[in-house]
Amino acid sequence: MRAVGVNTLHDKFGISIEENLRLIKAAGFDCVFSSFTRSFPLKSAVSAAKKLNLEYETLHAPFTACGLEENLNSMWRENGCGEQYLKLLLECVDACAQNGIEKCVIHNAVTENPPPVSEIGLERFSRLFSYAKKCGVRMAVENLESEEHLSRLMELTGDFHGFCWDCGHNLCYTPMTDIMSLYGKKLICTHVDDNKGVTRPGIIHYTDDLHLMPFDGALNWEWYAGKIKSCGYTGPLTLELKDDYLGVGAAKFYELACKRALKLCEMCM
Repeated sequence: MRAVGVNTLHDKFGISIEENLRLIKAAGFDCVFSSFTRSFPLKSAVSAAKKLNLEYETLHAPFTACGLEENLNSMWRENGCGEQYLKLLLECVDACAQNGIEKCVIHNAVTENPPPVSEIGLERFSRLFSYAKKCGVRMAVENLESEEHLSRLMELTGDFHGFCWDCGHNLCYTPMTDIMSLYGKKLICTHVDDNKGVTRPGIIHYTDDLHLMPFDGALNWEWYAGKIKSCGYTGPLTLELKDDYLGVGAAKFYELACKRALKLCEMCM
């Protein structure tokens, strides 16, 4: 059976990263990812994971800038924090390379009304992708609200970089688009999560992006399994979950999550 992974949530559970990794491994997961910040003890986390025989599959690039007022949208703007944000993303690539993490997941824009695709934005992402390739780090562009920004960045990925499919984002942000028919052949990692879909017809909003465990929302998992099988992807199915919405504590939370992940793996065989 293929590997299964999940994200760390030590800050949400109020436990150390080492304890979080131990619980993830004990639950039955094979791999893990964390989000990059300048303060996160990545070297220690990777060392602890190696001792547990737990692979650090990816590192998630920051959604908002550490110490900056703007988020990823600044990459598309002429003015503002675009160059500072690019510097932060380059640091994230360095962190991957220095710690043996082969893939870095990156968003393409933020919110349902991001700045328009711009030449300066494409140039900045081109610099990022070029630098990452030199470092041996594969950038995985994740789908969010904007299909145009995703499309333009996927054009820059070439043969080295690829796509991260977040099926929950597909459900609540772009439910009418078959994302995998467009980018499935470039799939290099997954974010697996569930939600209730678009709860207010015609209104696309981040509050619908619940990041529930598989089978706790409205996603058709038979459909999902069919997409995974048809594209030929054989890598890990990696859950991206929010905090303890079930109120069961860290150990039980990860045990339940792993059972769901393994059930999904069986469906994808």
